[in-house]
Amino acid sequence: MNDRSFFITIPLLLLVGLVAWVYENDTYESFTMPSEGNLQTLILHDFDESLNIDTKITEEEITYKTSGTIDRTDLYKISKSLLQNWDYTPPISVTDGTNHYQLSDVFGSLANTLRFYNQNHYLPQEVELIHLIPPAQKIKFDHDIEIAFDEIINEVNEIELNEKEGIPSIIHLENTSITSTQFLYAMTQAYLMIENSTEETYLYVIPTKAIE
Repeated sequence: MNDRSFFITIPLLLLVGLVAWVYENDTYESFTMPSEGNLQTLILHDFDESLNIDTKITEEEITYKTSGTIDRTDLYKISKSLLQNWDYTPPISVTDGTNHYQLSDVFGSLANTLRFYNQNHYLPQEVELIHLIPPAQKIKFDHDIEIAFDEIINEVNEIELNEKEGIPSIIHLENTSITSTQFLYAMTQAYLMIENSTEETYLYVIPTKAIE
């Protein structure tokens, strides 16, 4: 083996060994390849056990907070909980470490927060929690999509949601149409980017089933 082959072969063997170790130790599910602008990857590096959702729990066993207000600190935790627990199937609920929230209600809270930000150029200290009905159509999306940050920020100005209204199944952006589930995922990233003063042009939305 010449010197060139040696320096190519050894790194490849190390990489194969790393992948095998990850698989054998059942950690492959949390092994997320980084991508530009993908806040879910960043959140996984800052995993907070108190924001994790028990996958064995059923909706009937959860007591939800469905009224009142959400302060800025709790909305940040809720947003982290959402991305931290989101796989191809969205989590059954999210938490601020104390209360559980339905994803449809989080949709309204994030939309109202981003609308306030658009109008005032700063984030509100608290936002009203309105109880919403999940989208009627359960649409799954089987591939990832890149969406301009500004498209998400601009679209929240067009969404008017009142108590016990249904979330639209499809959201029409400037250059494309996406499901409300994808829009929730994108709004969460947009909000966390603003909170963390992260300057990104695009958001990356993973394949996903619909919220229930």
